[in-house]
Amino acid sequence: MTRWVLLRHTPDVGPAHLDLMLEAEGDEEHRLVTFRLPLQTTIAAGQVIAGQRLADHRAMYLDFEGEISGGRGCVARTAHGPCRGVAVQSGHVEARICVNGAWLRLSGGADASGAWRLEFRPCEPES
Repeated sequence: MTRWVLLRHTPDVGPAHLDLMLEAEGDEEHRLVTFRLPLQTTIAAGQVIAGQRLADHRAMYLDFEGEISGGRGCVARTAHGPCRGVAVQSGHVEARICVNGAWLRLSGGADASGAWRLEFRPCEPES
């Protein structure tokens, strides 16, 4: 089973935000599908969140907390858990993540401007 993490990123320059990172199965480079979210975001059933797709991040961020090299600030983990079925293609994302013991279906996509809308709904995990 793969994992997800939500990091509070406090950069040296610019406002703090959250980074949602999803580990996809079978990714040979061990990269994390990553979205920047507003700092006040709560991941829960029924939430719809505006976000920005970032470049994939290294898998080390699943467990990393602290200062980031190169003056990029620091990160602290605020939530994490298992995930399944992570898929991103043609401006659309699908995944199942477990938040505090409850499985949520994450789905979303980008509009013409590149802004993402992520929606979280209750679901059962796929086996």
